[in-house]
Amino acid sequence: MRDGAGRTAQAAWRDHAAAALTAAVPGPQRQALAQLAAAAGELAEERPRAALTLSRHLRDLAALIEPLAVAGALAHHVTWDTIGADLGQSRQAVNSRYVKPSADLSDRVHRLTGRSVEELLNLARGRGAPPCEAVTWTEEIHRLLSSSEQDQEHAEPVTQ
Repeated sequence: MRDGAGRTAQAAWRDHAAAALTAAVPGPQRQALAQLAAAAGELAEERPRAALTLSRHLRDLAALIEPLAVAGALAHHVTWDTIGADLGQSRQAVNSRYVKPSADLSDRVHRLTGRSVEELLNLARGRGAPPCEAVTWTEEIHRLLSSSEQDQEHAEPVTQ
């Protein structure tokens, strides 16, 4: 028997189980993160203000990824306890942030998915896959980088 994507039931179950049961970051992403951390460390030594800007952009990028990851986890029937543990927070903290989202979180989720936080989570729970058709990572990364260029235009000159 095959699902709508042409996968066998066994392959679909294996994909679901891997997504639901594994919190470990896959090797290629772990290596990319290590390389980014090394580059950021060098930047902090050589150009600390640029490293601060990079830090802000990484925080912004993480804020974009988290709601989609939460919806994906819920789509795979991961509990709020597990989601909280994976994020290094309590179940209550994570649950309350998504059940009663801030205006900032609501705006980010709507910009990425075209849906409210509540719609995103309900669809994820109901369908088994997060509805992320509107996500345009290239545009979001360009937006982050262009804000960095604007920061440079308004940066105070270095005096010696």
